[in-house]
Amino acid sequence: MVDVIVKNPDECSAEELELFRSFLLCRPDINIQNLEKRIAGAGKLAFAFSEGKPAGISALKRAKKGFRRRLLEAQDPVVFTGLPPVELGWLYVDESFRGQGVGSSLVSALCNEKPRLPVFSLTTADNTSMRRILHSNSFSYHTDIFMPGRNSYCLYFRKGDGDQSIP
Repeated sequence: MVDVIVKNPDECSAEELELFRSFLLCRPDINIQNLEKRIAGAGKLAFAFSEGKPAGISALKRAKKGFRRRLLEAQDPVVFTGLPPVELGWLYVDESFRGQGVGSSLVSALCNEKPRLPVFSLTTADNTSMRRILHSNSFSYHTDIFMPGRNSYCLYFRKGDGDQSIP
């Protein structure tokens, strides 16, 4: 059984914020520059627990304009000209809990939190688990993204009905 808690960052205790940060630091691709500030600026943080033990995290966050611009420039072929301002990202599941529905529970909880919100998400092309999770949560594949010096990514969108706020 997976329990997921979704909170605004300002509702989180110092221990919860440290737990979120520690999970992010397990990801080899995470940019640590201003990480605490970026966590505090996220719209929603999700924490998963399995049998009371921390199992994973994810977030809805406002993607910076520079990042969104780089994504638009890196698509191949050019398929779209704009991105929703909100990204579903920072998904990380502890290795001992993988394959138990933790990632799916996190994404579902965040999507249910703001069902009207248009959202994008990136995943590496070889991450079939994440691609399945996104598909099962009404995200659709749009294009490949090739960022110089990084992995190739798949870009997914979930359409909302216009609400773009993440209080």
